[in-house]
Amino acid sequence: MSDEDVHRRILDAAEDCFLESGLTARIHRAIAERAQVSRPTVYKYVGDQQAILEALLDREVNRFIEAVRPLLTRQLPLRDQFVDSVAFTVDYAREHRLLQKMLREEPELVLPWFTLHGDALLRRAVTTVAEILAQRDRIPGEPSAMDYTMASEWGARVAISLITTPGVVDTGDPAKLRDFLNHLVDLGHPPPDRQDQQIGGRIL
Repeated sequence: MSDEDVHRRILDAAEDCFLESGLTARIHRAIAERAQVSRPTVYKYVGDQQAILEALLDREVNRFIEAVRPLLTRQLPLRDQFVDSVAFTVDYAREHRLLQKMLREEPELVLPWFTLHGDALLRRAVTTVAEILAQRDRIPGEPSAMDYTMASEWGARVAISLITTPGVVDTGDPAKLRDFLNHLVDLGHPPPDRQDQQIGGRIL
């Protein structure tokens, strides 16, 4: 079995153990048994419990980036890219079993990953998305100079808020979520067919 296979089996086992026992349970023995390796092997390939959590987070970020990449590489106006990618991100997170379990049962442990200690995660997501968007061909009518980093960070912050914070407006199903996002974008930059309906910054 290759080193990559051992590492993957350990993380798969760790994810299952955290789903069963939560983040605070001491689970090295359970991980080793489930992955069919020794406890020293778990420490050798991943490390202590904090290192395991960080490795799982890193793997999930990689999986998310590969999942959202096809959306970002389509030739669509940036406005549509924003709505589609944020909606996809929120739906992806809402269907993620481990993340949802942690948000329900141990929010004090997981929320800092997205807030006080979320700088590395946010920077990685924003940088990667901005790089992907920068490779797309400019859509006719778009400004020649686009700040993809700013657009990506705006999208990331909106998505994180929707994932981690209860809201007043119902965004519980995909259709309502997209409607909310479309209204949000319209507040800042209404589509061309509605711009002539604006008076004093207010959409009629």
